[in-house]
Amino acid sequence: FGFDTDMKHFAIFGRCADCTAAKTAGEATERARDAAKDSAAKS
Repeated sequence: FGFDTDMKHFAIFGRCADCTAAKTAGEATERARDAAKDSAAKS
């Protein structure tokens, strides 16, 4: 997602690895859910 994602990663660098991993996993799951919703809506 280009610039957005880069900025998000910069913001994450200050966290401990566990917090970062948990946050990243949560965001990836949400994105996948949104993508599934989008494709379901289009079909």
